Amino acid sequence: MKYNATTGLLSGTITAAPGTYPLSVQIYQGKTLLRTVSLPITVLAFPGSLIGNYEALLEDSGSVPVGVCQISITNADQWTASLLCKGASKRTAKGSFILDQGAPIAPITAVFPAASGAGAITVQISVNGGTPTFNGTFNGGSVLGFHLASGSALPSSTSNYSLVLDQGVRDGITVPAGLGWMKGSVNTLGVGTFTGMLGDGMDSSLSIHLTATGQAIVWAQPYANKNSYFAGLVTLGNLGLPAFTGTRPADRAWWSKAADAKSLSYPNGFPGMALTLGTSKWITPSTATALGASLGWRNNRTASVSIDGAGLSNRDPQTSSPPLPTEFSLDDQFNLATSAPVSPAPIAWSGKASSTNGAVSGTLTLPGGAAPVSAVLVQDDPWAAITGCGLIKVPVSGIKGSFKTAAFVFHQ
Repeated sequence: MKYNATTGLLSGTITAAPGTYPLSVQIYQGKTLLRTVSLPITVLAFPGSLIGNYEALLEDSGSVPVGVCQISITNADQWTASLLCKGASKRTAKGSFILDQGAPIAPITAVFPAASGAGAITVQISVNGGTPTFNGTFNGGSVLGFHLASGSALPSSTSNYSLVLDQGVRDGITVPAGLGWMKGSVNTLGVGTFTGMLGDGMDSSLSIHLTATGQAIVWAQPYANKNSYFAGLVTLGNLGLPAFTGTRPADRAWWSKAADAKSLSYPNGFPGMALTLGTSKWITPSTATALGASLGWRNNRTASVSIDGAGLSNRDPQTSSPPLPTEFSLDDQFNLATSAPVSPAPIAWSGKASSTNGAVSGTLTLPGGAAPVSAVLVQDDPWAAITGCGLIKVPVSGIKGSFKTAAFVFHQ
């Protein structure tokens, strides 16, 4: 401890186990003791609830996601962090914090240096060990953060799971009409790994971490141009988690693609758009009949399908689309065959479903060439009469392999 006679401050560092210590200060004039001042010091235990991992979504002034920050508090005052933002490579930071007396709140200021042409970013948050969420700011907007799930808040078993990315009704010409999809699983550590396609047919993979609210932050940059991204927040239901009694932040998602002349679909890109993220747990059926029953298909075998976008439609008689299937039947080997009569006969189709994870794959033979179809089936009740979502890669002129996308939706 040191005393500054000019400022009157007594300062220093005390290292001790939690407890109360009878410190005293003696004041002398020369060799004469004038008085003794008792300054008992109480050392509080470090709030263990702060130790753990956190994730935060960075949103601009328009509430559009622009990045994700991951934070780890490993001991009494140390933290490490990483940052992923559009247009920039991964950045890291580390530091320490000082707790306010008696408060389980860690004030963290993480400064991430400029990188890849992107300016420096300073993230300021206050992590509260007693709540599942926290807020903060960065030089560009606001921060919405979460404790990652642990202990009893984690799933008791691994579940197969699907995500659907719905950007609403689009023409499929200038803006993708296809419904993006991802299939994967969420394990007992709360980690979800998924693979699939975005609505423009772009292959994508995703890793998510379950938060204490039963939600997960989503961040993916599958395009060559890193100003393109898919990001947001999604609630993962039906995982057998304890009921969450607090207020969850609203789900939100955003998808943006910058122009890329080498892209085989939508090379001009498209402006950022809000998405609806749908989710569904997958329960593996043992037979084709059980699969159809789990989806509520007619006679457990028959489903209708709607196709729309990129110049295709099986519902709008005004389009010049070739005759398309409107109904499929499922056989014992999980093959899907066209079943409804269409005059003239529908174009050729071959495809099948997977009972393991609900994936659907197939091919429509269009006048312009083979059109791959991919989708996922959805069993959860909130989907009601919709039982599967996906897209068609419709061949178009241009660079070899160029395509647009159309929506492909199964119904009961």
